[in-house]
Amino acid sequence: MYDVIQELLANIKAGATFKDAIARHPKVFPTYWTHLIEAGEVSGSLPKVLSQLAKNMEATEELRKKVITAMVYPAILIAASLGAVIFFMVAIVPIFAKLFASFNAELPFITKAVLSFSAFLQKQILVIIAISAGSFYWFRRFIRSPKGLQMFQIMLLKLPVFGGATSDVIHARIGITLSMLIRSGLSFLKSLEITANVSGNYIFQTAINHVRLEVQQGKTLSAALSEHTIFSPMLVNLVKIGEEGGKLPEMIEKASDYFVLRVDTFTNRISVVIEPIIMILVGGVIGMI
Repeated sequence: MYDVIQELLANIKAGATFKDAIARHPKVFPTYWTHLIEAGEVSGSLPKVLSQLAKNMEATEELRKKVITAMVYPAILIAASLGAVIFFMVAIVPIFAKLFASFNAELPFITKAVLSFSAFLQKQILVIIAISAGSFYWFRRFIRSPKGLQMFQIMLLKLPVFGGATSDVIHARIGITLSMLIRSGLSFLKSLEITANVSGNYIFQTAINHVRLEVQQGKTLSAALSEHTIFSPMLVNLVKIGEEGGKLPEMIEKASDYFVLRVDTFTNRISVVIEPIIMILVGGVIGMI
C-alpha cells in the first residue's frame, strides 16, 4: 500500500487527476471508486465523497465479518465432530472387533453394521480422501465459471433458513452501496448500475439492472422495485417513503441498517442453535457406536 500511495503522489505531481491516478491501480481500488472520485472532483465535493467511501468500506467490512463468523463456527464444529466419529471408527472400533472375533458368537445387527462400516473405512480411507479432495477441487472450479457461479448463487437463495439470511446480507450490501453512491453526487442511473455490479448475486444483479431500465423509462425506484418479488417489502416501502419525503439516501440507509440488524441477529442465533444440534447428532452417533 505504501508503494501504491507513492505512485499516486508521483502521478498527481506529474499532472494527473486523483481519479486518473486511482484508475491505474484497479487491483487495489474498486472500479466504482473512479466514477465517484471523478464526480467529486467535478462538483468540488471530493472530501465528502472520500468520507462516504470510508463509511461504505467500514460498513461493508463489518457486514463481511458477521457473515464469516456465522459460517466459520458451524464449520469448525462439524469438522471436529466428523473427525471424532472417523477416529472412533478407524482407531477404537477395530480393537473391539478383534475382541468380538475371539468370542465366536453371533453379534447383534447394529454391532455387525458398525464393524462392517469400520472395516470399510479402514480399507477405503485413502480413496474417500481422494474423492473428497477431487470433489472439492471440482466444486471450486465449477463456482469460478460464470454459469457455475450463477447456479450456486441461485441455490444459496433457495436454501432453508440460510437462504433468507443470504438475502438479508445482499439487501444490506445494496442499501449500504446505493445510499453512499447517491449521497456522493453520482447520477442515479449510474448509481444503480454500480450497485447491481457489487450486489454479489446474479439474481439481484439482473433484477437491479431491470429496475435501472424501468427508472430510465420514467418509473419511480419504489414502483420498479415492487415489480420484483426478490426485493423485501421493507426495502420497497422505505424507498417509497424516501421518495415522497425527499430523503431517499437516508431511507435507503435506514433499510440497510434494518437488514444489517437482521444479519447480526441471525449470526448470534445460529451460533446458539447449531451447537446443541450438532452435539445431539454426534452424541447419538458416538452413543450408538
